Amino acid sequence: MLLINWGDQPAFPVAEGALAMLLTVLKQVIPQREAIQRGGWAPDCLEWRGSVRDLRIGVYGLGVIGRSFIDLVRPLQPRLSGFDPYLEDWPPDVRRMDNLDALFSSVEAVIITAALTDQTRGSVTAERLARLPDGGKDFAEPGHPCRQWPKLLLTAHTVSRNPWNEKLYGANRLDRLQRVGIDNLLRFANGKPLQFTFDTARYDRST
Repeated sequence: MLLINWGDQPAFPVAEGALAMLLTVLKQVIPQREAIQRGGWAPDCLEWRGSVRDLRIGVYGLGVIGRSFIDLVRPLQPRLSGFDPYLEDWPPDVRRMDNLDALFSSVEAVIITAALTDQTRGSVTAERLARLPDGGKDFAEPGHPCRQWPKLLLTAHTVSRNPWNEKLYGANRLDRLQRVGIDNLLRFANGKPLQFTFDTARYDRST
């Protein structure tokens, strides 16, 4: 069976969303907005205010999204660590951790880009999250009361959509994913090799 997908095209906007949320937490955008709405200026506590520079960031899963995040954040000069038992071509500036316990114990923020599979489900436990400093962790499950927490910032897959670009360039313009799909259809029709093929083992590790 021949399997194809969109390749690395969806990775960049998702990685952008992850970086945006990291900066929102570090710069305390939500507490500062709330303080201003109350008539003040700065939050009462700026304990978690910080910068990406020299921040110890762990990346759980170094597939195309994880590597795209690393490429985006690298110019901001963090200290990067990662865990991915499947990756062979490891980035030289990312410290490779042997397991998740080691990763969560050695960083201040974690970016999770590993696919949700039978192997990864439940791997981010409360015990591992507790190893991060205060302010460096938030989570939400369907129906969980934490969805109402005022300091928790949640987004959906729509964080990677590009309506702004559609307004700028026109909604009828094909996006990158559509161009990949059409290109592969044309390749198939003309007997040419397809792009972004992968085997069933990799498919089983994908979300």
